[in-house]
Amino acid sequence: MYAPILPRNHTIQWRAKRTSVIFKPSHFFPDYPTAAPAFLASILSSGIIFFSSSCKMRVSSAFLAATAALLMPTSLALDPNNCNTSSKGRSGADFVLVEQSDNTNVASLSKILDRVTVANVFKDGNHQMTTDTSGRKLWEKRPDFNDMDTEKWVPQGISSTADALKNGTYEGRDGWVVSWHRDDDKSARLTFVDRSNDKYRHALLVYPHAADNFREVPIHAGGIMWHGDKLWVVDTNNGIRVFDLANIWQVGSGDGVGKTSGGGYSAAGYKYIIPQIRSVLRTQNPFLSLPSPRIT
Repeated sequence: MYAPILPRNHTIQWRAKRTSVIFKPSHFFPDYPTAAPAFLASILSSGIIFFSSSCKMRVSSAFLAATAALLMPTSLALDPNNCNTSSKGRSGADFVLVEQSDNTNVASLSKILDRVTVANVFKDGNHQMTTDTSGRKLWEKRPDFNDMDTEKWVPQGISSTADALKNGTYEGRDGWVVSWHRDDDKSARLTFVDRSNDKYRHALLVYPHAADNFREVPIHAGGIMWHGDKLWVVDTNNGIRVFDLANIWQVGSGDGVGKTSGGGYSAAGYKYIIPQIRSVLRTQNPFLSLPSPRIT
C-alpha cells in the first residue's frame, strides 16, 4: 500500500509500520548539501528508511548517520580537538531534552472553541487523492487547487493510526497524517488522510499564546510521531513540539489566524486547528553554534 506521493514526483511508500522514501535531495534543501545534516537528523529521529531513486538500494541508518556526519558544516560539528580524550569526552549529558509543563491556555481555549474528534476530521475530507497506473496515491490537483505541484507547502513527516494505537485504528478510522511546513517556515499544518476512501483534509497547527487566542506555529516542521492522543513534531532549532489531538477545534472562515475583530476565530481558511500542548526543549549546548532554544 502506498502513502501520499510528494509534490514534484517525490514518493512516500508505506511498508507495514515503517516508511521508505524516494526523493531528490535538492527538492528538500535547495542549498544541498549544506542543509542535509539537519534533514537527515530529522529523518533518522523519525525512523524513516531511504531508498535511492536510481538503484532502489536500502541505505542503513548507520550509513545515513555517517553521511550526516560527513556533510555536517563545521559551524555545527563538534570540534575534533574535543573528542577522544579523557578530559574532553562527550556523553548524553551534553545533549539533553527537557520536557516543559503543559500550556494552560489550551484548557482555557477548550472552553471557548468547539471541539471535534480525530474521527470527525478523517470523515470530513474535502480533497480527494487519485491513484495512478503504478498504484501510487497522488495529492489532489485541480485548476483551482493543486497540492501536487504546490511550492508554498512542503510535506515532511508521516505517521499513522497504526503508530497511535496498537490495534491499528483510531476512533474506528484507519489513516495517515502528514506534516507540512510553509516555504517561509512561518506556518505548519497536518493532513488527515482517510485510507477507506482516499479523502483528506488539512488542519492548521497553532500555539495558544493567550487564554483566549492562538497564532501560527512558525517552524520547519520535521519528522512526526503519533502516539496516543499526542502528535510529536520535530522543531529543527528548538527540540520537539507536542500537539494535542484530544483538543482539535473547529473555527470560522477567514484569512486571519486567531481571534477576529468580531469576537470569533479563524485560521487562514482552515476549518480545524490543533493546539500545541507542550514542548520538549533542547538545553543550550556550548559545543553547537545554535541560538538558545525557545518556544513562542
